[in-house]
Amino acid sequence: MSSSSKDDSKSDKPKAFSSLLRSVSQGTGQVGNAIAQSTTQVGQSLNSAKEIAVQSIVGAGGAAGRKAMSVPKGLGSTVNLISQSPLLQRLTKGLKADWLLTAIEVVDVIQAEATVKELQQKNPIWEPDRIAHQLITDKALFAAGSGLANDLLPDRVLALVELDVATTTALCAELIYQIAAAYGLDLQSSDRQGEALAIFGLSFSGNLAIEAGLGLISNVPLAGTLINASAGAAMIYTLGYGACNFYKTQLDDSDLDRNLARLEAEFRAKSKQYLEAAIDQEIVMDWLFLYVIRASKPEQTLSSFLPDLQNAHLSPASLKEITEKIQSPPSVERLLAQLNSDYALVLSERCRAIAQSDRSINSEEERLLKLIDQKVDSSAIAP
Repeated sequence: MSSSSKDDSKSDKPKAFSSLLRSVSQGTGQVGNAIAQSTTQVGQSLNSAKEIAVQSIVGAGGAAGRKAMSVPKGLGSTVNLISQSPLLQRLTKGLKADWLLTAIEVVDVIQAEATVKELQQKNPIWEPDRIAHQLITDKALFAAGSGLANDLLPDRVLALVELDVATTTALCAELIYQIAAAYGLDLQSSDRQGEALAIFGLSFSGNLAIEAGLGLISNVPLAGTLINASAGAAMIYTLGYGACNFYKTQLDDSDLDRNLARLEAEFRAKSKQYLEAAIDQEIVMDWLFLYVIRASKPEQTLSSFLPDLQNAHLSPASLKEITEKIQSPPSVERLLAQLNSDYALVLSERCRAIAQSDRSINSEEERLLKLIDQKVDSSAIAP
């Protein structure tokens, strides 16, 4: 048995962080399922869905779940906000706003604010942009580890499909609030709810979201609905960068519609850029996932995994790219040259878990892990 080298600090930090992620992931996973179970009934009554969500979250999440979420503050206020705002109606058209509302309403704003203050106190010279970037990175790492609480599936290709949609959406809602706090906004204001919906709408409307494998956001997900790790990373980074762009404009809290309407075209253009970049990174990540999986079975060709990939919930863009180029795939070196350091951090976390799932790492797996770790930007790792 051989193991990966431990003398590379960039390699060690993602591994060390993964133990923390696993220690709390089960609670948030249960909370995500509770949200999904409650919001499938939203069509009957938003108020009854609120009551079900309260009971489910308090009962299922435990202390770990409550770290990220708490009892809703009043679903009706946000429903009224949408009904009174033609702009929010337009921005959320195509999204399933009712279950997004539940995810937004259960954010623990006190905990979200405390997390940001703690990060600011530890890093007093950091500007809001740097704080926000760290928050996005932490959340992406948390999501990457949250699907690893249970043993990986025997089929390593299917092991890529382990992020729960409801949980990931709840984490994204919390991230929006944290980023708002990083830019100095009051999290207790009801305006944050409407802004969170606007950011979801700006980030994930249109065909690009479907290409990224995030079309599920337009539907109420069943409990346990899964996406793969690269789509989860794309969701968090796209939404996080979108929230940064949104809050950097310093919108006037008292007139969301007027300010957002003025800047909507600019926001949409930026969001499109973020999502296009995320799709490119998804494709790179999924290729590298495949190379790591193949390293565990060197006797097999890449193309031999294609039937399994059809069931691995890859994004439409990734599946199309890999299917078309499986006979003449891009080299690892070329893929790594295209890999963004933020996404490399998530990729490293996930690939290491896949490689270790059989309790050993062979020489080719170790080589690939070291190459991926070299792409990790140390500044993106929490101090």
